[in-house]
Amino acid sequence: MRGKWLWIIPVVGVALLALSLFIAACAPATPQIVEVTKEVVVEKEVVKTVVVEKEVPVLVTPTPEVKKPVKIELWVDPRFDPQTAKGHPELKTALDYEKMVANDYIKNNPHVSVEIQVLDWADLPKKVPVAIAGGVPPDILRDYLGRTSAYAYEGVTVNLEEVVPKEELADFLPGLLELYTINGHLHGLPIFYWVQNMVVNAAPFEKAGLLDMLPLDDHDWTFDEFYAAAKAIKEANVGVEYPLVMQVASEQGDYAVHAFIWGAGSNTWRDDCQGLDLDNPQALAAMEFLNKLYKEGLINPDVTTAGWQDVNNLFYAGKGVFMGGGISTVNVSIPQAQKEGKVTAPMDARLTLYPHLGDKPSGLPVGPTGLVMFQKQGRSDYELQEITKFLIHLSSEKWQRDYCISSGQFPTRYSVGAPLAGDPNYELTLEWIKKYGVVSMGLNCPHYYEVRTAMPAFFQAMFLGKMTPQEAINGMMKASKDIFGK
Repeated sequence: MRGKWLWIIPVVGVALLALSLFIAACAPATPQIVEVTKEVVVEKEVVKTVVVEKEVPVLVTPTPEVKKPVKIELWVDPRFDPQTAKGHPELKTALDYEKMVANDYIKNNPHVSVEIQVLDWADLPKKVPVAIAGGVPPDILRDYLGRTSAYAYEGVTVNLEEVVPKEELADFLPGLLELYTINGHLHGLPIFYWVQNMVVNAAPFEKAGLLDMLPLDDHDWTFDEFYAAAKAIKEANVGVEYPLVMQVASEQGDYAVHAFIWGAGSNTWRDDCQGLDLDNPQALAAMEFLNKLYKEGLINPDVTTAGWQDVNNLFYAGKGVFMGGGISTVNVSIPQAQKEGKVTAPMDARLTLYPHLGDKPSGLPVGPTGLVMFQKQGRSDYELQEITKFLIHLSSEKWQRDYCISSGQFPTRYSVGAPLAGDPNYELTLEWIKKYGVVSMGLNCPHYYEVRTAMPAFFQAMFLGKMTPQEAINGMMKASKDIFGK
């Protein structure tokens, strides 16, 4: 603190002053010394310590939020087995792949743990319904729409439009979301889809000088042209024994059979989803054509008992030259089989369309796979929220792109773009879809899977000569009606 203090200079006294005045009056005018009293202001700094209260901000590191642990149970199909998929040679099993995807999420969400089961194709339609009936389904299931639609009709799946943000759903192809909407609710998130075509091994045709019998330019051919090519290659003595290889021992082979029904101009399911739609001349013509091929030895004789691997082996050995398949067949499965030494005949696998009876090829069958979340008693809102976040991760742009590249699939999100752009088989399939459209397979119809699994017995009966093609159709129509009648 700074202040001013006054200091007064001392005086000699009144007497001295009077004497001085007297002398001054009597003395001559000479210089005199006069003592004067004067006030002078002097400044002086004074330092004073003062205590002052003041608020000072202090930075405090917040304590991280500790989230409650969440355990998620995930069941998946074996599609991404490194033995049949590509892109991750460091992985050994399908479970390794699924762990890789899950760990990509867990690294940023350490409070989450994921228990994964990879189910074989044969186990998926058995184990899941049993778990649902027992009240212990997984939290999330990845499977084909043809099976998950049944769970939606049972009312055991979570309505995803209520938990998945709208901005996420806006990135999905609307047509696929519509397929997954059953009874007004979105029961699953589609994550990829495949397209069924015919695969032909052109190598034997080239060896026999019959390459011009294949429609490798416009991929458009009739039943008669297909029959002529099959008969010619069998008679060419180049090792082809059964040109068309397929199986009807289970429902897993039905696309290769249904493709001829679609090619003849018939639907398989009614437009209103209330059962099969095979009671027509076109479907009968397709069944008669297939029966003719079988009787003439143009279809493998074990068609009623063979499994998918048996069909593949016949094709890899060059005994068959036509089979059902798609991009994953020519881009992934066959190259992998060649690498493992399973392909023992010259191979030039090409995609083409199935033959037809009308004036143009039929639309293409499209089969999506998706993620569904099951309802569970006792699940908290917090757990539901955390499971939903993981579900979105599994269907994310990043992993959809990986799914498509690894297994030759098509993405369901706009943001993924075309991960296989530039691949000739991919471009060709997109061109066909644009030109001919798609056919309804009935995947989101009620009782689809029950009806589907009832059909192989009638195909078997026809090939074994126990039923005529018309009787087989009648049997399938009755089975469908009985299932819906329940």
